[in-house]
Amino acid sequence: MVENVLVLGSTVTVSLFYHSTASVSVTLGGASEARRDNKTPVLGSIFEDVAPGEYPIVIKDVMGNVEAASVTVESHPSSTSYFPSG
Repeated sequence: MVENVLVLGSTVTVSLFYHSTASVSVTLGGASEARRDNKTPVLGSIFEDVAPGEYPIVIKDVMGNVEAASVTVESHPSSTSYFPSG
């Protein structure tokens, strides 16, 4: 489900690939996204003003499926990407 995770400064975007309109929730360190980009087939959950540190990412869908990942936000403005394996 996780397509990629992009960190740009203090903004984290978690992109999910899905085949149809899905009811999913994405949290970053327990917080809900600030906004969502609903372009099918990639859903972007955008978290803004994220403090530096390492955060768990938890994706849950309406069927009860859970996927987890993590991301590190650096203290200096930088751009990094995470691509899940498998």
